[in-house]
Amino acid sequence: MNDNRINLATITGRINAKALELLDANPEGLQWSELNALIKASDKALHPKTINGCVWKLVEKFPDLVCKPAKGQFRLVKYTTSRTSATNKTVPTTVNVNDFLASLSESRRGEAEQLMQIMTKVSGDKPVMWGPSIIGFGQAHYKYETGREGDVAKLGFSPRKAAITVYFMEGFADYHDELQRLGKHKTSVSCLYINKLTDIDMVVLEGMLKKSYASNVGTDSTVQTVDGYVASVPRAGRPLFDELRNLIRAELPHAVEALSYGIIGYKIDNRRARVFVSGWKDHVAMYPIPHDAELREQLAPYTKGKGTLWFPLDQPLPGQLIRQAVRALTQQQ
Repeated sequence: MNDNRINLATITGRINAKALELLDANPEGLQWSELNALIKASDKALHPKTINGCVWKLVEKFPDLVCKPAKGQFRLVKYTTSRTSATNKTVPTTVNVNDFLASLSESRRGEAEQLMQIMTKVSGDKPVMWGPSIIGFGQAHYKYETGREGDVAKLGFSPRKAAITVYFMEGFADYHDELQRLGKHKTSVSCLYINKLTDIDMVVLEGMLKKSYASNVGTDSTVQTVDGYVASVPRAGRPLFDELRNLIRAELPHAVEALSYGIIGYKIDNRRARVFVSGWKDHVAMYPIPHDAELREQLAPYTKGKGTLWFPLDQPLPGQLIRQAVRALTQQQ
């Protein structure tokens, strides 16, 4: 971003320019620690204390450009204004995905094809170009309290030269365990940055994508209630999905079913749901996995990643084991 208040000949000017550039590239904003780290990574000669001082004065120095919508978060004002000026500019295009892939280096193209295969499997959707460089799968509508709204891909990534960016529109608050096991990576508010796919555990990434897709199903305007979600479950998965729900309701007769994180959750008090279920074209799933070590060992044949119990449609549900898991989940803190 160009601003005549910034003198690029000075250290503070370079820091301010980089900060505004980073905030412009991250419309949802950046936390103080993220912004500091990204500025430092862009120029290792910059001193951390100098960076910190400049970042904390961004709002004071550029009140017309930068705001703090939440504690410790920085965001450009233009991304917090009305719907007219703050709609998402990245939209689906008619560009052929294969034509875009042909423009990549051989190694990046191979990695993009690998990610496309995984995201197609998870979503059941075909890849579509969003903007000039994002490959997306499915579509969801969002609207923030600030008035900003638009459409985004439910899953998507951009195979950029510097790093592969995988998008998690819900952020990473629920991915602490997965990120610990993923391998070498960086994150911002809603972006996962990977230098090379060989740096990470692809099984962990696939589990994260499944979790992300499940959370984003509910952002579609056609799925806003429990009944709406049940109706959206593929026909092949409905019988086993209904059986799974009945098992949980038998164990938790007073629990309330609610749409939570885009799937069905079971609440037994005023806090967040303790148990979640989802239905797919080839399996049904329950989340999370209980902490109890002995029970986790029994559940191992059905475990995908660290947080999902996966039950294929062509096998009977382990009813007793599921009820044990539900009891454990409702008892643990």
